[in-house]
Amino acid sequence: MKNNAEVSPRKTPLGSSYEALVTNATVDKNGTLSVLVVNRSPDEDVKSRVDLGGFRHAGTVDVSVVAGRSYDDFNNAEHPDAVTIKKSHATAEDDSLNWTFPAHSVTLLRFPPQGK
Repeated sequence: MKNNAEVSPRKTPLGSSYEALVTNATVDKNGTLSVLVVNRSPDEDVKSRVDLGGFRHAGTVDVSVVAGRSYDDFNNAEHPDAVTIKKSHATAEDDSLNWTFPAHSVTLLRFPPQGK
């Protein structure tokens, strides 16, 4: 991740800030690259560039985002859709994707391999 913002809540014994975005990436048996991004900022969207490190992709990206209106939203009988999954598609160019990760969200980016 490039341009990863820092969150500065309050001073604690462990420090006074942390990186907003936490990421993990895997490639499945079909060659699809999956990048999971958690935006830990409770109230700030983070614009960042996902560097694909030379991964040869098809150019399309399947995007799934889980988030509520607030970081403390949850689903229950009264509000069964307070937190939902929103699916969309994007286009990646060359070896990166510029993306805005919503505040307090989990985003899955799936990059099919070139030729699939």
